[in-house]
Amino acid sequence: MINVLVVEDSPVIKELIVNAIDREKDLKVIGVAVNGVEAVDMVAELKPDVITMDVNLPEMNGLDATKRIMETNPVPIIICSANFDPKDMQDTFSALSAGAAAVAEKPHSYGTKTFDVLASRLVNNIRLLSTI
Repeated sequence: MINVLVVEDSPVIKELIVNAIDREKDLKVIGVAVNGVEAVDMVAELKPDVITMDVNLPEMNGLDATKRIMETNPVPIIICSANFDPKDMQDTFSALSAGAAAVAEKPHSYGTKTFDVLASRLVNNIRLLSTI
């Protein structure tokens, strides 16, 4: 079983990500944090195998939380962004510089082909990163 911590402040997106992960037999959401400070604390307590991390969070943004986690309790982190454009190298570089192992677009548009594609990419990234 691959244990995942989801860090997301939007209730709707949080549910979409949790549902995408929980429908997989080999993945389990072990916690949900709604800000960067909570994420840092939960990593130390829950010891997830992989983290999905929103960028825009209250109290401590996702990039700062990623840096802190990588300094204290290194865990593979997937930065999830609603505005992610794979062609925007600056966003990708910022996430990787913070310590993230991957960057992915958040699943959205539940019930559509787009959702299925994005959810599939996310869970495949989680599986891949769990082996690090």
